[in-house]
Amino acid sequence: SIDSETDLFKWFILEISKLSKKRNNEKSALPLYEFDFPDLSPFLQPEFKEHVASSSKPKIKIETSLQFLFFLQYMNFEERLVLVMKNYFVKDYISLSSQVLEIEKEKISEIIEDAKKQYSLIFNKWKNNIPFPESNGDKTLDILSKKFIDALQKRDKSLLENIFLNDIELTVSTEKRTGNEFVSIACLDLLKKSGKILCFNEIRLNGCLGILVWSRSDNSSEWSRVAFVLFLGNEKLICSMKWYFDGHLFRNIICENPIIS
Repeated sequence: SIDSETDLFKWFILEISKLSKKRNNEKSALPLYEFDFPDLSPFLQPEFKEHVASSSKPKIKIETSLQFLFFLQYMNFEERLVLVMKNYFVKDYISLSSQVLEIEKEKISEIIEDAKKQYSLIFNKWKNNIPFPESNGDKTLDILSKKFIDALQKRDKSLLENIFLNDIELTVSTEKRTGNEFVSIACLDLLKKSGKILCFNEIRLNGCLGILVWSRSDNSSEWSRVAFVLFLGNEKLICSMKWYFDGHLFRNIICENPIIS
């Protein structure tokens, strides 16, 4: 039962973990050689994180970066669950994890050690494509984002190649592209798919930058959201990206409609 003293956030995490245990246990870890971005949740924008954090007792800071989620893809269920609990509940994660997994508390330390070993393997494999930290400052990222938007607006292959890592990774649905030239060509093809008249908004989601793509026809003044591009970069180059055409995702991103000049 829930009373006035219950920490709703902790209760929710614990209960949803128990209910989803069977399904998540059946979800195998992503193979180390396969690159992908983790599933996105629009409610992880800052506005929603503040709302969730304010309902917790004691007040906690919600931090769920894309880098954190990226590593979880390559973990098994037990490792994923313990790391998530540890991320949110530093003091109580051992007892909470043992409740959900129905194992002795001593076993949690073993799971953490296994997760650390897997973390090292993942980091060594994908450290160039998932830079840590993403950049030394927002200013550097903003400059890179503006260059990216400019290249997309101009649909210029050479401009894209100039800001892409040589071994850049691109994911679109189940398709993958690797390499500067192949990814540049793919971006131009994706722009054609998005529409003739396009507009781009910079969005920050899950701890990294993204671009919301809008489209309208020649005889219309209404803009429609047609794609979302999430990307990660180092000091100078974009290292990896994913294009989303899932309307349910980008319709729920908080952003004002473009203004036609």
